[in-house]
Amino acid sequence: MKLNLSIRGFKSVDRDVDLSRLNIVSAPNGAGKSAIADAIRFLALGHVPALGKREQDTAMLMSNGRLGVTLTLEDGRAATRTLERAGEGYRSTVRASWVRGSRAEHEAGILALFGSDAEDVAEALDIRELLSLSPAKRAARIEKMIGSAGADDLPVRIARQTVARLLDLDVDQLPEALSEAISNLPSGRAGVIREIGPTVSDNLRAGGIPPVIAWANERKKEASAAAAKRKAARDEIEARLQGMAGVLPIDALVEKRDALQREIGASQETGRREAERAKQHDAALSEQAKTAATLSDAVVHLDRIETSSAEMIEVLQEKLPGYDEAIGALRAQVFAVNTDGERLAILEAQLEGLTDEPIEDLARYERMVDEFEEELAGLKASPWVEVKTSLVAFTVSARLRAPGSLDWR
Repeated sequence: MKLNLSIRGFKSVDRDVDLSRLNIVSAPNGAGKSAIADAIRFLALGHVPALGKREQDTAMLMSNGRLGVTLTLEDGRAATRTLERAGEGYRSTVRASWVRGSRAEHEAGILALFGSDAEDVAEALDIRELLSLSPAKRAARIEKMIGSAGADDLPVRIARQTVARLLDLDVDQLPEALSEAISNLPSGRAGVIREIGPTVSDNLRAGGIPPVIAWANERKKEASAAAAKRKAARDEIEARLQGMAGVLPIDALVEKRDALQREIGASQETGRREAERAKQHDAALSEQAKTAATLSDAVVHLDRIETSSAEMIEVLQEKLPGYDEAIGALRAQVFAVNTDGERLAILEAQLEGLTDEPIEDLARYERMVDEFEEELAGLKASPWVEVKTSLVAFTVSARLRAPGSLDWR
């Protein structure tokens, strides 16, 4: 909501002020804060309550023989009130741009912008109007503001107003069930409301606001007396402590206690971190032991495979010269024979019989080599046997290619 307040001839300075739903005016003394407030009161009521209702009382604020205030609403409507000197007296005007009628109707239209009646507006615009009343009249006015005196829903109205103010909300923004709104209050305030709520409601229903005010004043006195006793006890303790050599004041002791508690918390956190590190270290040692055991088993198995491979190669190398010699002799006989088919068949059968054994030995060796390679592939998953595996492969290769070794061509 945007409003514009135009002030002319009011005290010593003319000004235009933009207003919104909530406004805070802060300025040095004499800068014109009260002039703005008085201008709003003059526009709404035709006078400034603190000065009086007579035109000559309001004229005390006039700087150049004429003063005027105009409030322009967001929708373009404008409310204007003026006061000027006219000979020995004064002449005033009032106009609401949206009203067509008598002066009284224009005044009523402007007053309705600020409240329900002149008394209500005066108290709303100047709290001093309410505070100047006697306690009984002030309680009656507060009851009237909130609702009808003695109404059954008066405690509910007051409770909703109180909770809305504590939550900084409008009353119509609260949920229907007030308990839902109270649960959003800080725990201390919510607890106080729940504690005193039944007593306040009973007093309101019994006699309206005056008994509640009396009860609240009594509780305030009791609280003040209790606070005074606590302060006196604290002062006495402070005095006794100051009289004791080497004893620090309570505030200093509290500060040292808080510092020690912070150190304890830091030490506990450090201990927790160290315990976690020790746990991780133990887990690493356990994993290392498992890895070492696996490596040892792999080395033993690799040595076994290496020994078996060497033995097989040695047996084959011993048998191969005899096989080569027999095969060579048979080949010489085959090429030397005549075309006698029967003789040739006998020789071929002999040749086939001679070659079966080495071929079977070689096939068995190939199967064993395949099995060794599968075992080696499983062991290669460990980085510690990689070098060992390479050495075995190199050894087998060297033996196969050494002078007098097997020739697979």
